[in-house]
Amino acid sequence: MNILENAIKVVSPGTALRRAQQRQALDIVTQSRGYDAASNGRRTNSFKGRSTDVNAEIGPALATLRNRSRDMCRNTPIGARIVQTMTSHLVGNGIKIIWDTGSDASDRRVGALYEEFESTSDIEGETNYAGQQVLAARSMVEGGEVFGKFVDLRLDDYRTVPFAIKLFEGDQVAAGFDNFSKHKDTRLGVKLGEWDQRLGYWLYPQHPGAADWRGANQPVLHDRESILHLYHGLRPGQLRGVPWMAPSLMTGRDLADLIDAMVTKTRVEACVTALVTGSDQGGGPENIGTTSKERPTDEKLAPGLIKYLPHGADVKVVSPSGTGQYETVWMTTMMMICAGAGVTYDQGTGDLRQANYSSLKAGKIELRRLVSQIQHVEFVPKFMARVTSRFLNRTQLAGLLPKRRDGYSHQYVMPVHEPIDPLKDLQADILAVRAGAMSPQKFFATYGVDWRKMLTEFKQFETATKDLDHDFAFDASKPTLKNNQITKEAVRHMDLSHLSSLLED
Repeated sequence: MNILENAIKVVSPGTALRRAQQRQALDIVTQSRGYDAASNGRRTNSFKGRSTDVNAEIGPALATLRNRSRDMCRNTPIGARIVQTMTSHLVGNGIKIIWDTGSDASDRRVGALYEEFESTSDIEGETNYAGQQVLAARSMVEGGEVFGKFVDLRLDDYRTVPFAIKLFEGDQVAAGFDNFSKHKDTRLGVKLGEWDQRLGYWLYPQHPGAADWRGANQPVLHDRESILHLYHGLRPGQLRGVPWMAPSLMTGRDLADLIDAMVTKTRVEACVTALVTGSDQGGGPENIGTTSKERPTDEKLAPGLIKYLPHGADVKVVSPSGTGQYETVWMTTMMMICAGAGVTYDQGTGDLRQANYSSLKAGKIELRRLVSQIQHVEFVPKFMARVTSRFLNRTQLAGLLPKRRDGYSHQYVMPVHEPIDPLKDLQADILAVRAGAMSPQKFFATYGVDWRKMLTEFKQFETATKDLDHDFAFDASKPTLKNNQITKEAVRHMDLSHLSSLLED
């Protein structure tokens, strides 16, 4: 307390008390004593946090992040591997649908139409619905988002279901149409209504980066009902998607540069560099008939090369030293990159040297939980459900399906997760069904099949093989094996006393 404070204390104790209280409150605000991470100082200078809206954060950075993420996936094995891993886990060979209307006839009818749609869903005619799912998932991971346009077709089109899908990248959304421009109800190219409902998207007819783009590419507003928008939401109110590798881009680029430098360094270490100093008069056999001006100042060395040098020259050998820290740095950095992208280290690198069943199982649990969350929270409502709803609407308008009071109920079957240890995982699933923790229908769905279709195939197999004098080893309804194989009854009467002597030997 200084002289002024002491004087105030003597003259007006109440004023001095209020000043002390205000000073203490100011210290708490400026120094943030309650949380070290909220304080200001040398250790917190690298933080760049701002109290900005999520779209204000994304808007200026979106194009740069998207371009750099694509560059990472094009030109580094790290990025390519991560995108491939996440895409294969999210959609595999395609998310399937099982119709469950309660009527076998209705299920067969809508199922046949849906299979027809799956084979012709791509308006470009290059792939099927599963292939479009793969492209959508890959674009979402690599570029942060993907868009799709429902294309309504004439009834005389070759497609039975009169609509198809056109996928396009987020570059075609006019992000410059923002509330700072003349479009006051638009943010980052998305037209908003009350409570920020998505009403439409301002889209360029062509990709702005197309080679044949000549500038006649004015954005057009498309109604939201005709547009798919798939992205991974991170904050409330988020309008556009961010590349999944955004947290790992800097580290991944640094690691890629390190790998290039290490490869170059290793190539240099394979050769010996010699610095020749001293007289340049005379020389070995290869210098006969040449002058110093005709001889190059730089000579290339190769492994096993014997070089004749000028008389009186002094040779100094430069041998680059190696480093033993490369593998440690690489492994640690890869762990950080994979963690930022949401994949496990072994999946991001393929390195299984120190892996075992327990470590692989534990790592896959977290990954599968993340993948399942994105499938059910993002992919199904934003992509699959929108397509299914459009399919039902267009087939009913075209008279291909009758309207039902209860609708056409269905469920989605996610890609199968290959078991790490098939026997252990299968036994665990069987026990879960027997304990009532999993229904038989869900058991079949876990393996990516429709339980009704599976029962039909079992019945067909049983009918076709019932007259054969052969029991298949995989037929659960016939546990006894024939044709010179050990049977249950034989095992019961076997004399196993001789096994002890075999074990001793």
